[in-house]
Amino acid sequence: MNIPFQSLYRALLCACGIFCSALSVSAATYYLTPAGSGSQNGSSWSNAYALGQLQTTINALAAGDTLNLGSGTYNSTAVIDIKGAGSSGNLRTITGVDTGGGLPLFQGNYDVNVSGSSSKICFRFPGSQTASYWLIKDIKFTSYSWVVSMPLSGSTYTLRSNITFENLDADGIEELFQIRNATQILIKDCDAIRYCKKAFRYDDYTSFLTIQNCTADATGGDDDFPTRAIPAGFCGMNTPGDAPIIHDIALIDCTARNNRYQPQSSYWNGDGFSTEAGTYNVTYTRCKSFDNHDGGFDDKADDVTYDGCISIGNQKGFRYWGDNGNYVNCLAAYNQQYGGTGNSDGLWVGKQSSRSHSAYVHVSLSTFHNNAEWALESYEGGQITATDCIVSVDGDWTNAYLVSSGPITLSGTAQWRTSSSLGPDPQYVAPSRTWTGSPADAFNSELYEDAKGYFGQGGAPTGPVVSVTATDGSAAEPSNNGTFTLTASPAPEAPLTVNLTLAGTATNGTDYSTIASTVTIGTSGTATIDVAVIDDSVSEVSETVLLSVASGTGYSVGSPSGATVTIADNEPPPPPNVTIVATDSSAGEPSNNGTFTLTASPAPTSAITVNLSVAGTATNGTDYSTIGSSVTIGTSGTATVGVAVIDDAATEGSETVILTVGSGTGYTVGSPATATVTISASDTPPSVNISTSSSSAAEGGGSGRFAITAIPSPASPISVTLTITGTAINGTDYTTIPTSVTLYPGPGTAEVDIDAIDDALFEGTETVVLTVASGSGYAVGSPSSATVTINDNDSGGGGGSTPVVTISATDSSAGEPSNNGTFTLTASPAPSSPITVNLGLAGTATNGSDYSTIASTVTIGTGGTATVNVAVTDDAAVEGSETVVLAVNSGSGYTIGGANSATVTIADDDTSGTPVVTISATDSSAGEPSNNGTFTLTASPAPSSSITVNLSLAGTATNGADYSTIASTVTIGTGGTATVTVAVINDSSVEGTETVVLTVNSGSGYDVGGADNATVNIADDDSGSLPQINISTSSSSASEGGGTGRFAITAMPSPSSAITVNLSIAGTATNGVDYDTVATTVTINPGLGTAEIDIDAIDDSVTEGTESVVLTIAAGSGYTVSSQHTATVTINDNDS
Repeated sequence: MNIPFQSLYRALLCACGIFCSALSVSAATYYLTPAGSGSQNGSSWSNAYALGQLQTTINALAAGDTLNLGSGTYNSTAVIDIKGAGSSGNLRTITGVDTGGGLPLFQGNYDVNVSGSSSKICFRFPGSQTASYWLIKDIKFTSYSWVVSMPLSGSTYTLRSNITFENLDADGIEELFQIRNATQILIKDCDAIRYCKKAFRYDDYTSFLTIQNCTADATGGDDDFPTRAIPAGFCGMNTPGDAPIIHDIALIDCTARNNRYQPQSSYWNGDGFSTEAGTYNVTYTRCKSFDNHDGGFDDKADDVTYDGCISIGNQKGFRYWGDNGNYVNCLAAYNQQYGGTGNSDGLWVGKQSSRSHSAYVHVSLSTFHNNAEWALESYEGGQITATDCIVSVDGDWTNAYLVSSGPITLSGTAQWRTSSSLGPDPQYVAPSRTWTGSPADAFNSELYEDAKGYFGQGGAPTGPVVSVTATDGSAAEPSNNGTFTLTASPAPEAPLTVNLTLAGTATNGTDYSTIASTVTIGTSGTATIDVAVIDDSVSEVSETVLLSVASGTGYSVGSPSGATVTIADNEPPPPPNVTIVATDSSAGEPSNNGTFTLTASPAPTSAITVNLSVAGTATNGTDYSTIGSSVTIGTSGTATVGVAVIDDAATEGSETVILTVGSGTGYTVGSPATATVTISASDTPPSVNISTSSSSAAEGGGSGRFAITAIPSPASPISVTLTITGTAINGTDYTTIPTSVTLYPGPGTAEVDIDAIDDALFEGTETVVLTVASGSGYAVGSPSSATVTINDNDSGGGGGSTPVVTISATDSSAGEPSNNGTFTLTASPAPSSPITVNLGLAGTATNGSDYSTIASTVTIGTGGTATVNVAVTDDAAVEGSETVVLAVNSGSGYTIGGANSATVTIADDDTSGTPVVTISATDSSAGEPSNNGTFTLTASPAPSSSITVNLSLAGTATNGADYSTIASTVTIGTGGTATVTVAVINDSSVEGTETVVLTVNSGSGYDVGGADNATVNIADDDSGSLPQINISTSSSSASEGGGTGRFAITAMPSPSSAITVNLSIAGTATNGVDYDTVATTVTINPGLGTAEIDIDAIDDSVTEGTESVVLTIAAGSGYTVSSQHTATVTINDNDS
């Protein structure tokens, strides 16, 4: 994994306690482009990360860090997760940058023309993962189902908080935003065009959301665009049982257009702005809604305020179903019947079926002009109170009626005509900028500017209606241009200037010659605009140019108001980028299979063969049907690989199948390149419990014994993990015991002996607590813990009343300038009169220099405790962290307990100009035949002249054999970084994955930082199975005076060449003291495939009792470790 150095360095400093504040390290800036550049370390545009490093880089961002995304197309089909926290004033930022080719464009593989197309997400805030203080801005998107997704997770508002989205534009999507479990969210200057569902969706547990200066245009004026049922521009969704869990929503200066869906003949639907039940406290300020098939504003929320809002050309201007709607200075005009059976109103107020009462609203200073049916409609008892409002028409007053099934209260200077009042028509006919009626400001000039494209100065709509079509919609590199034709009907009497807007995935001035923001239509009534293609050398998918007619003076916008030209590329298409996901990641015995899905984007023009590698804890061909080393992806662009589970009787626990896309011909490897399916076993694992067959041990003789038992006995050996606690110390108060034991079929029991070490310390009774920990292949049974007591044979004097003194560091973390540490000494039992305890000081800090002088004694009073403070001295020396070790020394009137020393660490706050050199593996995954790895060394601060840094190599790979020789030094120049390449040597040996460990050693002109080593893994590409090593005893006991024990180490199958097997040695017997020295490695040669190790007891005169030798196979190169990896030989004593 490629982790940015700055973030790794910061994390290491935090771990070392050197700093605790985000302000202590300067914010980092990273650079990333679609293909990357230079050394791809993210330090600059010339060394930018590539798309495949995007997720890793985002994960590494810290508070205050910025990730810059350069121009270009990011063919990203993998979900990009956003999580973690910045802080107030120190945001985590992802920002697009125009580096010469426009803002970055993220392109997925979602097809809006395919209903039910699988979900494709770009940015996801994963469920249960917190995210706060992020800024994401200046990016374009196309071909995603969801651009920004926040999956529902529980009932919290604060899972995501204080996040800003700015200038995110999308075209050809399902939805731009899905906001859930979020608070304090700001969305500004974001535009969605050609979306098929909801552009801006907010859902359960959303609060304090602000959406400002955003546009949602569902079809872009193209009535053939494939919207889905009930599209909406800005939408608050249903909540469970209408629970009030969405609140405090503000929409400011937002525009919604063309939300249209007509296949349902009885009800054409699509709202500009809408909320469902369960939302409250919503404000719309200067929002505008045009040409939607249903409501301009359609709200079931409670406590909604509309201030200065416009609804024109919709089926219903404003529709309200909630409690307490307030409309101030609003306009509903030219709303019309589109289809189906619904009425067309300026304002409709009705009743929700889930409520016992009807909605109620107050309307003031608002205008309802020339609506198709009713100005105001009260439905099923809806209550309307209107003050100082105007109802007006262009001519015939038929459509100015009110329809009422509930109370409508009119007051102030409102002008009306109702169906029951057929008096003379009012004087006022149409609103205008020079309106002189009463109230004078009911229809203000700002609203008029937005409405005048629909109606003129004091009369019906005037001027030509302007529409646009693509008369040549297919353009192509190198020189095949496209054409838009604009038509004014009727033709204007004088040249007419028409405003235009441009969108689409092609970039104006880069992919085609610049198109201006206006065009002039002459008296002929038509004008053409050429899309003059610019032939470049960039391999791109087909791109689009979307031209729309914008409102202006002297004309109105007709339909179609938008059209599209597609530009085909003439460069060879880029090879498909292949990714993999586990589309069914949960498999299980006996017959629940899993599935991997591989996707090639773009889909190949002919079938491609993709190489695969299989790993994981499950065995290919044994735990599941054999998965081959390749799969074919056809022209559909996807292929599946099934994990067909084999039902066996083995108790295995859950196992994993890891499938990885390998490099090959005709494609590139994308991200994610690896996926995992987990196979759950149907076999009930044995339950492991623990008891004591002897519950006490004693210094001078007498052993305790734990018995670990599996019920039922396992079908194959299982390794059981143990944890060791208690007041006695492993290896100090009793001979060392292991942290795991192996239970074999048959008896299913293992024993662990507690042999007390006879010392001269008075400690009193101590305990050993052994607990069965969770692990693979078994369940933790009951009892899971047992205790052996160790009895002391040392006298404390005075019948045991002499105090035992111990020490602990009750505040072990001190630091310059003034953070002090504390030792606490305890006497047990508390003395009957004060005692003086002698102390000894050690550690790397200097007494009286790095901290105030600590005396050589301390007095413990009858309370039984005393404290010793480490009062830190703040100096200017660069020292690093230093230690103070305080020990209890022997003296009069007390004995020393087991915990006889403790340590306080003093952190330094001084810095040096000497460069600190650290290392990271910026490309840690190498592999045969030719995939190299990279180490990056960084000197901070950068040196003023070049420095030579000493290196050392380790790992299981061999320098000069498995990879080209790496030297023992590297030079870091004034740029502050240097790279060391792991150039892989391709051989035919079956080796498995090997490691290269590079370490920074001390030298002249620099200091070694905390991150002083890093590892690159070299994957093998040679076929064949590595031998599996197990161990057993051909003679399980040895004896002093005669009788040899023997271990047998076996490789299955026998190796094709000699392999060296690593061993670890434990047990109560001492290697080289109780038996002849046994080496920590053994060589297994081809042929027999077995090596033997003899245990020859040394005949001494010490009475020791029975002792054990435990030999365990350790991991190494060229083999794998079997589950039967531990065995024991017992040494019998002949001394009495």
